[in-house]
Amino acid sequence: MSVLPWLQQYWDHLCDYKIQNRVPQALLITGNKGLGKQHLANQFVFSLLCAKPLDNGLGCGHCDRCLLLNAETHPDFIQIRPDEPGKAITIGQIRSLINRLTLKPQLMLF
Repeated sequence: MSVLPWLQQYWDHLCDYKIQNRVPQALLITGNKGLGKQHLANQFVFSLLCAKPLDNGLGCGHCDRCLLLNAETHPDFIQIRPDEPGKAITIGQIRSLINRLTLKPQLMLF
């Protein structure tokens, strides 16, 4: 996978966070529908969690961690989505998230 050309400046900004070892605890990525926000966020997750990131900052896509991310089974990656498209995230989902956040990472050191 690669970064969409119109998102390159945002990708570079995210990579700067990683290079400076100053990744914020939360990021809010906003924009119009169809812009590629989810793609950008996914690429950044791969970049952060990949065991062997490429020179351009992207995840390799082949290591064990990338394979777990592709299968949506990486134990240190939590993504919250509404149960139904267009609906809100529930309080129960947030409670579950809080419980998981109290656990130590299984594969990552940060």
